[in-house]
Amino acid sequence: MVPVPSWKDSWTSFWNSTSHLENPGKYDDLGGETKEILGVMEFSDGLRCDVNRQLSERFGVSHMLNMGQEDHKSGGTYSYTVSYSHPKGFAFAKYDGEGRVTGRFQRQLFTPRVKATLQSSVQSANQQASLSAELEYVGDSSHTIMKFEKPGIIEVSTMKSIWSRGAVGINMLHMPQGDQILNGMGVALKLWGRPLVRPNAGTFPRWVWTATMSNLSPFSSTFTYRTTGRGDFSTEFGVHPTPEGTVDTHWAIGAQYYFRTSRIRARVDKDLVVTAIIEELVAPTLRLSVMGLLDHWHQKYKFGMGISFSV
Repeated sequence: MVPVPSWKDSWTSFWNSTSHLENPGKYDDLGGETKEILGVMEFSDGLRCDVNRQLSERFGVSHMLNMGQEDHKSGGTYSYTVSYSHPKGFAFAKYDGEGRVTGRFQRQLFTPRVKATLQSSVQSANQQASLSAELEYVGDSSHTIMKFEKPGIIEVSTMKSIWSRGAVGINMLHMPQGDQILNGMGVALKLWGRPLVRPNAGTFPRWVWTATMSNLSPFSSTFTYRTTGRGDFSTEFGVHPTPEGTVDTHWAIGAQYYFRTSRIRARVDKDLVVTAIIEELVAPTLRLSVMGLLDHWHQKYKFGMGISFSV
């Protein structure tokens, strides 16, 4: 009679058989390829100016001034960031014009596979403060993160490659809400295609598809396809509950194209809102951005420009 292996032996055998596969990345980074293209919504109307200065190999500062329509009444918004990098970690602190101070510190522990992160934020206007801690483990074919956030929020997520072009993930959330406790659980699937090599750009998967499901957000999916040339195409779709107890859906499609010294990104969503941004590298230390938004149904039109210096 052949002995039946225990679940522990079966799990150990499976883990060892997949340990040679590539790391699938963080659970929170699912759909990052899509966000890079469809993220044109993050643009600013009016004028935005960024000045970055590297004071040394490890120390740098940056200034950001934003003067959009919403910020014009208060004279615009300003933020100042100080950053420090080290082979075993980094740290940065940011102060904005609203009196909010944010700090983040990350340090390697014992081995390059284990990292610890602390983040804190204090806002003087309403005397609010937040504190979070994060413990990250980067394996050969897995990526696990544990988060602890005030007041009593605990989140654990992990991604594991199970074949050469696919990975699965799980996310668990424990969050107090007043007198109640909200528990969430989600699962994820990530698939990617063969490597695509672009000269002077790097190596990327030709396509990436992700899907997530949870009791808090029923379903979301992203897909990104890279052509052999300089163009990329991306789309996202999601189903989310509303405070009224109904279910809302959203979708968006977009594309980007690289020229020799510039990049153009554009997207359209389910409300037929069209956004686009053109980024031009004028000089090695100077980047110019032109942004626009067209919402014909709500009669909203926005235009903005951005300038980024590195000195």
